[in-house]
Amino acid sequence: MPEEPLYPGKDWQDRLIGWYNQDHRDLPWRRTRDPYRIWVSEIMLQQTRVEAVIGYYRRFMEDFPDVESLAEAPLDRVLKDWEGLGYYSRARNLHKAARQIVDMGGFPETYEEIRSLSGIGDYTAGAVWSIAYNRPAAAVDGNVLRVISRLYAYGEDILEPTARRQITGWVTEHIPPGTSYEEGPCAYTQALMELGAMVCVPKNPRCEKCPLKGDCRALAEGVVKTLPVRKKQKAQKMISRYIALIERKQPGSGRRETLMHRRDEKGLLGGLWEYPGVDASSPEEMRQAFSKEWGLEIRPVGFLFETEHVFTHRHWKMQVYEALPEKEPPDSDRWCWADVDRQAEMMIPTAFRKIQEYLAEPEQLRLV
Repeated sequence: MPEEPLYPGKDWQDRLIGWYNQDHRDLPWRRTRDPYRIWVSEIMLQQTRVEAVIGYYRRFMEDFPDVESLAEAPLDRVLKDWEGLGYYSRARNLHKAARQIVDMGGFPETYEEIRSLSGIGDYTAGAVWSIAYNRPAAAVDGNVLRVISRLYAYGEDILEPTARRQITGWVTEHIPPGTSYEEGPCAYTQALMELGAMVCVPKNPRCEKCPLKGDCRALAEGVVKTLPVRKKQKAQKMISRYIALIERKQPGSGRRETLMHRRDEKGLLGGLWEYPGVDASSPEEMRQAFSKEWGLEIRPVGFLFETEHVFTHRHWKMQVYEALPEKEPPDSDRWCWADVDRQAEMMIPTAFRKIQEYLAEPEQLRLV
């Protein structure tokens, strides 16, 4: 009788790289070895689909073609380019790290120096070092965790630190020694990511198309669809949010202006402009909360519409009310009056897109 096959085979990385070199997607950040551009792409791709990133990446590279131009740009301009991508702390860290890189005299070339930059963890440092410099570093993201857990039929919870260390060890063990970008760590890192994105997907994996189907222990054991193992995530917190659209006539021109609030730099939507709101369950609670939290006296006068936005760990159900100010807003740079033209230039999160579109409609009949 023939010997039982060993899973996975010792040279599976060679088959993986051969597949990648023939079948990978042509993405703009794969046409460069510039560590700056690869770094920007990796930050943008965190928790964001490739299709959504491509347009942002191209515009970002037009506006900030090198690390010096990014470092010299005002943060507000960087955030404006980022508008719509979400997770804005990524943009703030990108800007901060660009200034660190300029102070270093150029983009760092060692893993430790790359890892020391703001907003860069083990995965991003490994991705940049291996892809830009073709150096032997593991870059283990969600796609790679899924591929390797299936390849080895790994039944532990992949979100546990011990599991990540085990999988990182397997990835590291198979980093090829090749010195060419087409055969070495650069191709290997991107091939693992590509396999997880295009073939070894979470649901309905395309095992028949997989270059590692002869190496995959999960496929041999019939457990592909049960892997990877993940503990159940906490349910999103539902929050009732009351938003106040407070308007006035612009002195001189008579144009409508809306009162805007800039959120604190730290925390959710840090540093971005919002239509002010509070957690509440009724217009009266809304009025009291505005007074208590911000010292802003308002009078809700009419319900307009409902909208919602889902964040990673919370879900805002927003009740949008027209409101009148009963006194001037606090004298602070966190408050301003803005007409629709100025609002179009401000960094306003996509959570408020429906509100922004409502205010831009010219025929809205409102109290002001």
